[in-house]
Amino acid sequence: MFRLSRTILLFIAFSSAILFFVPTAQAILILRDNPPAKSIVSGPLADSLTLAYKALSEGALDLAERTFDEAGNIDPKSAEPYIGLAEVAMHRQEWPLVEPLLEKAIAIEPENEIAFRAMGRYLFLQGNFAEAEVSFKQALKITPKEPRLHIDLGDTYLKGLNDPKKAESAYRRAISLQKDHVLAHLGLAASLAVQGDIQSAIDQYNLAAQNAKGNPLPLHLLGRLYASQRRFDESLIALNRALKVSKNYVPAMLERGDVHVAKGELSLALVDYQTVAKLEPTNAMTQFNMGTVYYTQKKWALAEDSYEKAVDLDPNFYNAYNNLAWMAVERHEQLDNGLRWIKRAIEISPDSANLYDTLGSVYIARGENQLAVQALQKATTRGTPRPSTLYRLGFAYAKIGNNVEATAALQQALAISEVFPEVDAAKKLLTELE
Repeated sequence: MFRLSRTILLFIAFSSAILFFVPTAQAILILRDNPPAKSIVSGPLADSLTLAYKALSEGALDLAERTFDEAGNIDPKSAEPYIGLAEVAMHRQEWPLVEPLLEKAIAIEPENEIAFRAMGRYLFLQGNFAEAEVSFKQALKITPKEPRLHIDLGDTYLKGLNDPKKAESAYRRAISLQKDHVLAHLGLAASLAVQGDIQSAIDQYNLAAQNAKGNPLPLHLLGRLYASQRRFDESLIALNRALKVSKNYVPAMLERGDVHVAKGELSLALVDYQTVAKLEPTNAMTQFNMGTVYYTQKKWALAEDSYEKAVDLDPNFYNAYNNLAWMAVERHEQLDNGLRWIKRAIEISPDSANLYDTLGSVYIARGENQLAVQALQKATTRGTPRPSTLYRLGFAYAKIGNNVEATAALQQALAISEVFPEVDAAKKLLTELE
């Protein structure tokens, strides 16, 4: 009567983020692309900045901070040491310190485009997209022919301001300045895909792949785009090419596993997920994916083990708790655990209609139909009601003897659609009530 279903999330990929936090021994620059070259600064200041960025790249944040401070003493009129100190604060996640340091850099060197770019990237990361746009445009006034700035602006339009047409223009400007710029082609592909020009997006991903022969990312994103169009065979070709470039590239391997699931090739999907689990044993999504494959294969013990590993790795992985609860309903076993699991999921995501649907299903399986009605009513008021949820609500109403409300719920379910898993059961129950 109750079914656990999983939707494979196959979506259009945007260009790679311009901002990211990597708290590892090999720290990646967040606010700027590269340490300053000696052509920008020279002498003792350049030497000090080189040492500071080396320390930062190695994750030696205290040493980097001290060295950037020393660089500021060498040349108090240089913005570079303050940008470096802002980098250190970003890697420590000391957010209140970042903006004042960048403001200081801009005040010291108001014609330093790197300072405005760094401010724009910080504002982007904070979700202040309109202000980020202003900073990037200010940087472009200073250095209008810097491709990476146009890409930053394009990313702001695409990911923050939801204006793919402006994003497209920014990426095309970057390409006009550097025709083989990989990130520009990736951004242009994403902006075209959002606008529905899928073939042009595919062409841009292929151009990016040609310009980055040793990088699997463009082919991975191409595979993802094909998958979003349900062109699964073409998706697999692109993902296989990505993995030929880098055989242990986990994102493409996970994507390929999802495509295999979408095609019903569960054994092949499991091979990919198991490989990723060995490469990244702390990847909670991989365990979740394996659990879903095992569930579909009705290998209950293995599915439960994988879902429990997922929540061990990520205690806030509410979808794993939800699926554990659904398994309890489907098997009509461990219903006490099922109730505990779904209540934990709702604690994490209290506004999800799907979770209240599951809670109602658990209560029905436990014979607690009044509680089921309460849970399913909440499910139907969170977003657009689904026919399956309304069927379960009608079923629970019928079980407590409220035939009027049961009939209304079932009629509503059938009015929405007559294509859902419980449609025959809904029609049969409605006939019995009438």
